[in-house]
Amino acid sequence: MRSPHEFNLGIGEVRDGVLYSIHFSIEQIRHFLNSERHKDFIVIWFEKPIMWGGPIQETIQRLEPEFRKMGYKRILFLGGHCCGVHVLKDVIAHYPYSNILLPRVWKPMAQEN
Repeated sequence: MRSPHEFNLGIGEVRDGVLYSIHFSIEQIRHFLNSERHKDFIVIWFEKPIMWGGPIQETIQRLEPEFRKMGYKRILFLGGHCCGVHVLKDVIAHYPYSNILLPRVWKPMAQEN
């Protein structure tokens, strides 16, 4: 059993058509993201089990400042759902082309109408 502090990013070695995923610690991911040169846009995609298995908005509120500290200008949080993929939150920092902040927050389907 893997540690809950290791993450599957969907990359790894493919042998005979099967993906053998590599799991990364949060420290390894943080190091990679800090050293990344291109920080205009990052997408964080939560799979279905994560979406409905925990307090997703609290997770987003915890992660967003981390990505801001790393220097990312636009942070898009997506969440898997049986009906497709939802935009959970799309935060756009101040671009040279715009002086506004445009947050869009996803609401559970039961609250929409």
